[in-house]
Amino acid sequence: SGAVPVASRVGGIPDIVTHGIDGLLFDSMDIKGAVECITLAFTQPERMARMRAAAASRADQLTWRSSALVLEKAMQTSIQNKTV
Repeated sequence: SGAVPVASRVGGIPDIVTHGIDGLLFDSMDIKGAVECITLAFTQPERMARMRAAAASRADQLTWRSSALVLEKAMQTSIQNKTV
């Protein structure tokens, strides 16, 4: 969408968004941290332009095919490491 992700560090979000690279993250329930991230997003347009580009690139990597490949690799590793 062309926006910089601003989100809390919960669930799988930190696996997708890297703070300061392709988005901004704050700790769960950290209102001050959330305000700092949002303020940063509005006060540093050049930095946000770089993050928007990085976020778009990251989003392009998050496809069903790439998810299936990660799952397949995990399953193969699990099978190879299984002990009887």
